[in-house]
Amino acid sequence: MEPNTPNNDYLNTDRTENSLNGSTRIGGDSVRNSARVEDEELDNQIKQFFNSYGFDPVICEIAEEKLHKRLENHLTRANCSIHTFYKREFLVYFRWCEIIFPEQEIQIPTIDDLNDDNELAKLEEICVWYMIFSAMANFKCQSNFRNYLFHFSHAIDKREVGEWVNSQIMKWFEIMRWNTNKRKETQKPLSHFLNYDDANQLFGVRSFIDEWAELNPEQFEKNQKINENAAAAG
Repeated sequence: MEPNTPNNDYLNTDRTENSLNGSTRIGGDSVRNSARVEDEELDNQIKQFFNSYGFDPVICEIAEEKLHKRLENHLTRANCSIHTFYKREFLVYFRWCEIIFPEQEIQIPTIDDLNDDNELAKLEEICVWYMIFSAMANFKCQSNFRNYLFHFSHAIDKREVGEWVNSQIMKWFEIMRWNTNKRKETQKPLSHFLNYDDANQLFGVRSFIDEWAELNPEQFEKNQKINENAAAAG
């Protein structure tokens, strides 16, 4: 099955069931009616979240282990909770949203929503955040790419998020592979080609994000040739 690919329509205020209003990921009865979770309930809920998004089991295992360690360490500190852990984890993401989509209201649980009713909602978002990070392989250091994947994962059916994230990562691998092969072919300096830092910077630019859904390695190569010809002519 081809994973759904977000397009610019997703950025409109009239959102679908799977968009950032959270009807499939957050806001369900179990979240609205939840009380503050105990340790055992927390562990069970985390495991359920990790099994709900279609990621490879190995990715889920790695993400769950990492989350457990960091969350356990955080919750042992004074005045710390899932709310404060959420605030720390998503601070960079919310700043990214303010820059990339200043006109778009973010509907997932926000930093200021410090009530017990959405504690599980925040925990679910944290689990998805960690699964995406664990799936990113060589792109783990690219915070803007991670923000992009997390943001647009809300437009995907939750059961297909893992497949969609993998397709986005593989698309970048193909582009980076093209860069490597082209450099070997032309023997040009590294400065002529994309590197991992460049890739991260691109996901900090709204115009690139708007075009990314339609971009593929073949189109990327075509665009590179157009840019090279324009530079030579200039």
